[in-house]
Amino acid sequence: LQNVILSRNMSLQSQVREAVLHPRSKRPILKYIHHLDELLSALAPYARCSEPCEGSFRGIEACMAMNHLHRLRFQCQEYPRVATEGGQKDLSAAWNEQMRAFALLAERDMHMLNGKNLAWALNAVKACEGYPSLFLAAATRLLQLGAADFA
Repeated sequence: LQNVILSRNMSLQSQVREAVLHPRSKRPILKYIHHLDELLSALAPYARCSEPCEGSFRGIEACMAMNHLHRLRFQCQEYPRVATEGGQKDLSAAWNEQMRAFALLAERDMHMLNGKNLAWALNAVKACEGYPSLFLAAATRLLQLGAADFA
């Protein structure tokens, strides 16, 4: 009976994971992920791809990822370490690593971002240290957006 229950739970978990993927792009739908360790796992392949390549995130998607990482950051304090298949995972270190990776992607594609994308990115790192180049690039982009409105 216990094996049947475990089997049903595993199948339910796989259904939930499949439901979180977008049907066409097969990318994770971030708003349905409510646990930081799951979000970090879902975003890991995209955080590793720093150069534009097939399936990589663009700046807009990086800003969205930063927004969702920021949304679940409080879990770093509640659950600093999480058990994984490979041992323990330090959520705070993984969070910082991915936030930096996505900030670099946002900077790389700054020319494609609109005001809302900039707000997501800047709000995500507003209380963090070490992002002066992102703020400088965003300020420059905001000036460009403002100048385009008056041209």
